[in-house]
Amino acid sequence: MRSQLIVWHPYRTLLELKDNQDLKLNSDELGLAWCIINDSYMTDLPLTCSPHLIAVIAVFLAIIFYPGSKANGSRQQPSDVQISMEPNTFSSMGGRP
Repeated sequence: MRSQLIVWHPYRTLLELKDNQDLKLNSDELGLAWCIINDSYMTDLPLTCSPHLIAVIAVFLAIIFYPGSKANGSRQQPSDVQISMEPNTFSSMGGRP
């Protein structure tokens, strides 16, 4: 029995998104998006999603998670976050008291 599997790669779309002037991606964010795409091959994502969608998601994740990126300017740093551990905190979500 013979078979072939053709998988389209999202790298071409990623390079086209790099040239988009509205995104203004720097080389670090592009490198992180490239690594995210590389890591996506360890999942079934290339078999279930189109390559342009994987590239857009990789760019989104790179912008959100890259330290010092544009998205982190308005986010609170972990040391500034106040956590309340009251017993009834999760009762509105159906949790046990």
